[in-house]
Amino acid sequence: MKITIHNGYKIPMSQTVICIPRISCDIDKNYIIDKIKILNWGLIEWINEIPLFKEPQQKRIIIKLKWNKNDKTVYYKKFLETGNTVKFVYEKDAPWFWRINKFN
Repeated sequence: MKITIHNGYKIPMSQTVICIPRISCDIDKNYIIDKIKILNWGLIEWINEIPLFKEPQQKRIIIKLKWNKNDKTVYYKKFLETGNTVKFVYEKDAPWFWRINKFN
């Protein structure tokens, strides 16, 4: 089994880790967790924030999930694994959204 190491976490290549490639540094980690929970894709095992060096006001979010087994979650997991991006509207009043994709 192939394993990738990201910031001390061992990630088996068979697991899908998701990424929000660009998000404002003003957005708190707990806010992100609360919004991702709305998707009901599974249990968040860990979340990592990575600053974007060329854009100091932005960061990248890496999220490791223990995926649910329901049909909706399986669909989205496969959708992400095939290189697609999910547009998640997290604030409907604005509307503000994040692009979520598979972390490589």
